[in-house]
Amino acid sequence: MSTFSFRLEKILRLRALEETEKARALGNALAEAEALRREREEAEARVARCREQMAERVSEPRAAGHLWNLHLTVGAAEDVAREAGRREEASEDVVEEAREEFGEARKDRRVLESLEDRARGAWRTDRSRDEQKETDGVASQRWLRGDES
Repeated sequence: MSTFSFRLEKILRLRALEETEKARALGNALAEAEALRREREEAEARVARCREQMAERVSEPRAAGHLWNLHLTVGAAEDVAREAGRREEASEDVVEEAREEFGEARKDRRVLESLEDRARGAWRTDRSRDEQKETDGVASQRWLRGDES
């Protein structure tokens, strides 16, 4: 009997490699998104601290220039936080795209695996039929010769 061979095995292996690559890209995108989320949260925490410090300083008599510098500092911290938020949103788009690409690669691999399973099942059925025919042929020849053993 011949051994099973799937004609699309090389393509299946390539699809599996592609799926692994897409999974790695998704993992990297998720890690980057998480880092950007932490960065945004830290920037927002800095803004909150700056506002608290400004509120503490405003209650005391200060020079107008000093208050203006505090206001500029808070504004700069807010700008950094907004930019971090924009970068985080952009990373979420990258994550979604990577997730879709991974899903497609996974689906492509599964389709080929399904074809392989069907082909293997058909091969097993054919092999069983051939073995049965061979067994029947041997039994038939023995019967015709009169062998009872």
